[in-house]
Amino acid sequence: MADIYFIGMDNGGTSVKAGVYDEKGNEIATANTRVTQINPHDGWIERDIEEVWQANCLAVRKVLDKSGIDPAKIKGVAATGYGNGIFLINAKKEPAYKNCILSGDMRAKDYIKKYLREGSIGRIVGRTKQSIWAGQAAPLLAWMKDNEPEVMKETSYVLMCVDYLRMKLTGQIGMEISNASGLSCMDLDTRRFEKEIFQELGIEEWLPCFPETIVPSAGIAGTVTEEAAKATGLLAGTPVMGGLFDVTACAIACGLTDSEKLCVVLGTWSINEYISRTPIAKEDFFMSSIYCMDEYYLELEGSTTSASNLQWFVDHFMQEEKKEMEAQGKDVYDACEAMLESVPYDDSSILFLPFLYGTNVSLDARAGFIGLTGRHTKAHMLRAVYEGILFSHMHHIEKLMADKKDKTACVRVAGGGCGSSGWMQMFADALQLPIEVPAGKELGAMGAAMCVAVGSGCYKDFREASAEFTRIKKVYQPNPQRAAYYQEKYRIYKTLTAKLDEIWEQWNVLER
Repeated sequence: MADIYFIGMDNGGTSVKAGVYDEKGNEIATANTRVTQINPHDGWIERDIEEVWQANCLAVRKVLDKSGIDPAKIKGVAATGYGNGIFLINAKKEPAYKNCILSGDMRAKDYIKKYLREGSIGRIVGRTKQSIWAGQAAPLLAWMKDNEPEVMKETSYVLMCVDYLRMKLTGQIGMEISNASGLSCMDLDTRRFEKEIFQELGIEEWLPCFPETIVPSAGIAGTVTEEAAKATGLLAGTPVMGGLFDVTACAIACGLTDSEKLCVVLGTWSINEYISRTPIAKEDFFMSSIYCMDEYYLELEGSTTSASNLQWFVDHFMQEEKKEMEAQGKDVYDACEAMLESVPYDDSSILFLPFLYGTNVSLDARAGFIGLTGRHTKAHMLRAVYEGILFSHMHHIEKLMADKKDKTACVRVAGGGCGSSGWMQMFADALQLPIEVPAGKELGAMGAAMCVAVGSGCYKDFREASAEFTRIKKVYQPNPQRAAYYQEKYRIYKTLTAKLDEIWEQWNVLER
């Protein structure tokens, strides 16, 4: 066994993960800890900030215990996590607002409508290279300014999840570059937070709270303090690298080192991305951000329309199957896989709109099943959920392909959903592209660990590290005979969502 190890921490939409990797990129051990989601109001998504830190400490302790590795052999640690949302911190480096806000939060959606109405996004998109959504830092800070002025007065630092964890580990304040570039606040040409952008978004007062120190992804940003060492089991003095935006971590862990590959992440968010030397700067394009390879930008289309919708269905309608599987020592998703396969691919006319936690079609759209008849069973509805999530990904991929110059050779898939053979074949058949599933249980944590591998000098850059770390464990080839069916059903899905667009805002009167 190698004598050098790297630890990566990953903060996702539902849990905190940690992984330890050796210098050849082998995954030695992983650990997972759940974090409580708080929903004070409809559309609000928060977590207790202290619980987030404690969950990360527990995950690191667990992974050290499982691996049995001497902490003295840990070359360094880095974190990845969801970008955007906000962590508001006071001068004492304590929470100014007790909870952190997650990127799927919708409280600020009216500010998006305002920006669109007044043309603000169009005036800054040439500099920011991205659209704005409700859970992004800018609209959330505008909301805070209008609704929580006392919190604003108390706040000294606006941080992202990765920056907060790095602060807790090292005591140092800074913002990591890939996260900083995804806030619709940075000029991606100058790589600076510019006053004119903040003025356009009505958040000029918040600019002094943005850290002046911009931390490179693989740069050493500090070392583990004595206090953090006691909490995590790491040794004091262990180097802490900048870390990564989670979409960037998954991309590099999937081996996106050229523009021919596409990466899809099935998680809380529907993430669909590729890398390009030239950023896309269009008002209706989701996001270009700075990649961990200096010559590239990450081009991304995404929304909160992915596997969290499947999780909801399982939690609410699969309790009986869950008990049966547990009695057999199996997982409820084993039952899901069997039910999915029990329904022929062309045997269900049901469409599911995967908009439980936000949308990629309208700020006000809702989720729902459409086309149910008396013959349909739970299995048909479950297949519709899988398909609806697929169609949302296809909607994003269609937009990506419009600007992608190089031919796409394959799609690399990460996230919990890639464990479903039936779902992966569905993606291959609908996209008519090979689906490649990388090895490794926690690719986000692996991407973070690669920051340590590069930052410690074990590899000269991320391209070299990815060549060693990224391995493909399974490939799904498309079935040409199924292409026409999925394309027709996807066409109906798009037509339906477009027709419903004028209805959704009326639905708001029913909210309580």
